[in-house]
Amino acid sequence: MRFFVPLSNDPGHGEDVYRAVRNRLEEMREPAAERRIYVLKFEEDGKRRTIAVGDEVHRLGDGPVVAILQGGTSCTYYVCTPRHGAFEGEPYAVPKDHTLGVEEFSALA
Repeated sequence: MRFFVPLSNDPGHGEDVYRAVRNRLEEMREPAAERRIYVLKFEEDGKRRTIAVGDEVHRLGDGPVVAILQGGTSCTYYVCTPRHGAFEGEPYAVPKDHTLGVEEFSALA
């Protein structure tokens, strides 16, 4: 999948939004690893879940997944939606030991 950022107007704007989300995570929690993650598979409450950039996550209920970032220190994965980590609020954290698989974007802009 070619890299994209939901809610952006064009690739340049997408890069700006992505950089802002990464900076926000660094200010709130920790620096993000360099990978650009498209899909995160994990276990939650005994169930397998899959979340991809662009998906609507009903339990978060505020728009599409804008970015999935991996913490550079803890290796925790952070799912960022408009009100959960991307522009306000806390990101949805998925501990590394709950992670079943990760798929990175295959191509950049």
